[in-house]
Amino acid sequence: MGTPCAHKPGRCRARRPSRSMQAASLLSTPTHPMTMTTPRLLTLALQLALTASMIGALPAQAGPVSDRLKEGGKIVVAYRSDVFPFSFEDAKGKPAGYAIEMCQNMLAGVQRKLGIKKLNIDYKKVTGKTRLETVIKHEADIECGSTFSNAERAKSVSFTVPHFITGTRLMVPTTSAVKELVDLRGKKIAIGVGTTAAQMVKKMNADAGLNLQLIEYPDNEKAFAAVVGGQADGFMLDEVLMRAQIVDRKVDDKVKIVGKYMWVDAMAMVLPPDDPEFKKLVDEEMRRMVLAKESNDLYDRWFIKPNPVNGVNMGLPMSHLLREFWKYPSDHVPF
Repeated sequence: MGTPCAHKPGRCRARRPSRSMQAASLLSTPTHPMTMTTPRLLTLALQLALTASMIGALPAQAGPVSDRLKEGGKIVVAYRSDVFPFSFEDAKGKPAGYAIEMCQNMLAGVQRKLGIKKLNIDYKKVTGKTRLETVIKHEADIECGSTFSNAERAKSVSFTVPHFITGTRLMVPTTSAVKELVDLRGKKIAIGVGTTAAQMVKKMNADAGLNLQLIEYPDNEKAFAAVVGGQADGFMLDEVLMRAQIVDRKVDDKVKIVGKYMWVDAMAMVLPPDDPEFKKLVDEEMRRMVLAKESNDLYDRWFIKPNPVNGVNMGLPMSHLLREFWKYPSDHVPF
């Protein structure tokens, strides 16, 4: 029988064998059993069984994402549970938030572009410390949360068009006279492991000789709670996440945000560094959503109105920085 594309010369591309086909090929190796001794048969059987099990155990994320999706494979989305309203878990423990919904809408567009009837999405919980490593190791295909896109991180991962722009400020108890970081000289400051703020606080502490007592917490929620509970004198993070915590926990009588922006950053979804085809699809769909104002609708849904998951109203108008950036959406962040 001829090949499936024999009647279409010049129009057929060779398809790469799937893992199951590779395993089947190995298991059907044309070595006649009557020419082999029992030990050799046992050795070959063990080798073939091990090879088949290894192929079956390979992470679903290996290889170009778009090819896998076309073949009916799944996509794995990494998310965090501690960065409300960008990425958190609803009452049923399912991922929710502005970045999660942005990601879901973007992937629906990718699905249409690829002509896939059904897109299978798996979610993998990560932390501020493990999020980049998870994508680099191909344990997830994309991370959707509040990760800042910057030059240092871009050495090991790729970023798409930013979905939020914010600045980092300082949070202290309402009774505190602190106005800037220098006012916390010699005092305790809470930081979340793996955050950009943590890196910057350490650098500023060393450069200015502030002698800060840095207390690292596994996530932002615990670092935030340390200030509310009196275990730390301050907490540094991007303003929108701190405001979200204050509104969600109803603790505006216990903490306040002070000082000027120490730096400005853009949040963007994280992609593998070695899959330009998938990045191109994601970038194109993100630009389409931004220019079609679909992203504005999502922003209003999560920051202007009571959000659809827990009803919290951030009451946070879009910043002029994000509004201007979205006029010409790009994955290049100029700051």
